[in-house]
Amino acid sequence: MAYPPGGSYSSAQNVTLESATDGAVIYYTTNGTPPATSSAMYSSPINLSANTLLRAVAVKGGMNNSDVMTENYSITLPAGIEKTASPVAVPPAGTYSGNQLVTLSSATEGAAIYYTTDGSTPTVNSTLYSGTIDVSSAATNLRAVAVKEGMNNSDIMTAIYNITNVNVALPLSHKMAAIPAGTYTMGSPTTDVYRFPDETQHQVTLSAFKMGVYQVTQELYQAVMGTNPSYFHGGSGKEPANGEVQGRRPVEHVSWYDALVFCNKLSVMEELSPA
Repeated sequence: MAYPPGGSYSSAQNVTLESATDGAVIYYTTNGTPPATSSAMYSSPINLSANTLLRAVAVKGGMNNSDVMTENYSITLPAGIEKTASPVAVPPAGTYSGNQLVTLSSATEGAAIYYTTDGSTPTVNSTLYSGTIDVSSAATNLRAVAVKEGMNNSDIMTAIYNITNVNVALPLSHKMAAIPAGTYTMGSPTTDVYRFPDETQHQVTLSAFKMGVYQVTQELYQAVMGTNPSYFHGGSGKEPANGEVQGRRPVEHVSWYDALVFCNKLSVMEELSPA
């Protein structure tokens, strides 16, 4: 649940999130997209200073995820207060061959700039800009807001960068095997004691494709997605066992949607056609 709840307000709001399930982790978005374990993890009140569609989900191991909470905030700040100048990105949005080092600035002297790179709405809880941003993902949605005490927050700047020829070094735990096109038998034989009663063996024809030889590791997911949503991430109480390499542990806490995005991004890196 969110407090204060969605509604119309005449000032910025600091929204707190909580779940009645002890130990649940909350993930949220501020751009209306469905929240997943790859979304921002809630850790402190969320500052909202513009119209925002806030959505959140609570997650706990061994339990189904909660229903998605949706709260719509309409925020109209008082007139007559000067607005901070919107951030400007250099180089501007566009398609580039290779990584880009992006700088942000505001014409308002002394303004602080906060930004996100996943398309979510930036707030004062987002990353504080302090130096060039290395934009290297195939598609990066950079959004930024400028803030100064005594002034209204700026309009949100949005800059979408399409990076071609992305050169990301994939870890050694990644290896693809070519699966040839062909016709295969699908379904269990009648002699299989674990066979479902309604199973019927049948022929399926597949085009050629590639499949990962090993499970998706945390280091591979981090290299492709730029984040690691895993619960067993190596922090306190979650350290790898003796002889176990943290990055080689399997990634978990990944939704079906996250898996699709991962496969498509990895396909682009492998110079294959995404599904």
